[in-house]
Amino acid sequence: MALLKAGLCTALNNTVLENLRSVGIKTTLDFITKDLEAVAQQASVPYKDLLAIRRVILAQYSGFPLNGAELYDNGVLTMAILSTGCTSIDELLDGGLYTAEVTEVAGSIAAGKTQMCFTSAASVICKTKQNVIFVDTCGSFSAERISIILEENGESEPEQFLSQVRCFTAFDVYELIGALETIRHNKQRQMDPFFESLKLLIVDNVASVIYPILGGPQSDGQSLITIIGQKLKILAVEFSLAVLITNNLVSSEWGGTLSASLGRVWSHVPHTRLVILPHGNKHTAETPERETRREMMIVKSSRGPTNKCCNFIIASSRLSSVR
Repeated sequence: MALLKAGLCTALNNTVLENLRSVGIKTTLDFITKDLEAVAQQASVPYKDLLAIRRVILAQYSGFPLNGAELYDNGVLTMAILSTGCTSIDELLDGGLYTAEVTEVAGSIAAGKTQMCFTSAASVICKTKQNVIFVDTCGSFSAERISIILEENGESEPEQFLSQVRCFTAFDVYELIGALETIRHNKQRQMDPFFESLKLLIVDNVASVIYPILGGPQSDGQSLITIIGQKLKILAVEFSLAVLITNNLVSSEWGGTLSASLGRVWSHVPHTRLVILPHGNKHTAETPERETRREMMIVKSSRGPTNKCCNFIIASSRLSSVR
């Protein structure tokens, strides 16, 4: 809490300040928690002057009061749950991707992370008629693959939906920060109708731009990770976006088990973390050779229990539930 200073208001001059300090009142918190009648007697300061000082302190330092009913109504209006396009994953996520939250999917190479991004994007633009931004950090974006998913979902003219997806390329950490700033700037200005209907932000893959800045002679790697995490959360919360990011799996320092990369600093960024388990990659009698059955576990959640799993099928174009 801030220190009391002379000049905060006309009643708080140097003499009054010294009198208050003599009775142990040095900060604004000390002042507002005291009984003003007792302070007036102990510090020999007129009661009306103390009331004037109190009003100024409360006006300058107190938080703006929120009406609980209005806060609830605003939350209901702005919150949405977006389907990933895969029923089993939606059930694992208690409905799907939540707006105002960052959801991370971690997996090894070719585990199906990008296909989940494409499937989620196709689901959002098709089912909710909302827009999607795809930030591509490793050259993985493919409008053709999204078009194929839309066709498999029964859309006879998938091209009409592709205008609802925009792709930003970011091949280093500074380009990623610049892309996130551009998105935030456009959301604030609302001069482009596309951003007014933006509901899903995808970053695939965040690890590929962060790896080069970790270790070596560079000392600002951790601070840049923090900046990226803050920008993703600000976009999610301020503009009620669902943010879906992908990450890699690496061997941990303890026992060599696989876990999401980027360390403890990054682990606080996602509200929900999903891991595609390596041992879940297998063909079964129920899945054709061109399809692979895999297992996904929820290892972090802000809403429910963790260590729950689901099975899904990764095909040539999209993810689907186990039949």
